[in-house]
Amino acid sequence: MRSFQVLIVLGIILGASVGVRGQTDDAGNPGDCHERCLALADIVLAECLEADGTTTECVAKARETFASCALTHCEAPTCEERCTYRARQLHGRCIEAGIAPERCEEIARELRERCLEAHCDPVVSPCERRCRRVALEHFVGCVDAGGDHDACAAEAREKLRACVAEHCTAPTCEDRCARFGRGVYHACLDEGGTADACAERARHAIERCTRLHCDVDACNERCAARARRLHERCLAAGYGEDRCQQVSQRLFHRCATRYCASEPPDDCGARCEHLAHTVYERALAAGYDEERAISKARRIYGRCARALCAE
Repeated sequence: MRSFQVLIVLGIILGASVGVRGQTDDAGNPGDCHERCLALADIVLAECLEADGTTTECVAKARETFASCALTHCEAPTCEERCTYRARQLHGRCIEAGIAPERCEEIARELRERCLEAHCDPVVSPCERRCRRVALEHFVGCVDAGGDHDACAAEAREKLRACVAEHCTAPTCEDRCARFGRGVYHACLDEGGTADACAERARHAIERCTRLHCDVDACNERCAARARRLHERCLAAGYGEDRCQQVSQRLFHRCATRYCASEPPDDCGARCEHLAHTVYERALAAGYDEERAISKARRIYGRCARALCAE
């Protein structure tokens, strides 16, 4: 009976090692690297069975022994092989924890897939790969600490979702203005301001930033109104419809590009943003209406950003 079981497990392990080339030692030593690892796995299997271990347990230990031996002593494994090895390790611990073999297979398969995505898939963006590695390490650490496999998997999925959302998704215009506002708040605190006063200053900064950069529809409408007025004057001057349409469209494009397309500040543009806010406040104090003050501030911001932040 034991010999039959040994043959089974050796067949399983040999199947896992097909196509992987091993190192060879000096003449006189038996076989190549993987054959020696198989011999070691045979010993572990025999000892396990003689100690009244179940076939499932002993096969898992023999597999683990072979995989560990090959990883340590044989030719460096591929990325896919390393993921398979981690999945086998988890599968063995899962079986030892008394979980149904079918469920352990599912968990190990999921780990291998996540490992491949985190380390071996060139199609996944570098940012998302980093997030997948964080989630994968959390899952492995959670299981190693004795956590429930399903609960650990759920936590890892949530960590992946949160990491991608925070680090790999392009921020909206409003997000960038909020980040600028946080900078204003902390700078205010560093200057000795109170938390309430600095929060109020940050709130105004976010509102101004949003009006300057994110409310592009109103800005575009102002440019469209200017273009319509030019179109009417052009027709009144006796020019043809095609010519007037062309001229008014050029005016709209120049106006929208100049006044409505400025991006909210990044790390470099923060200085320009402070300047634009100052211009905006001074324009209001000088009697400009809000639309003219915003246009003036946008123009100053654009010039500053092109001068200081252009690559």
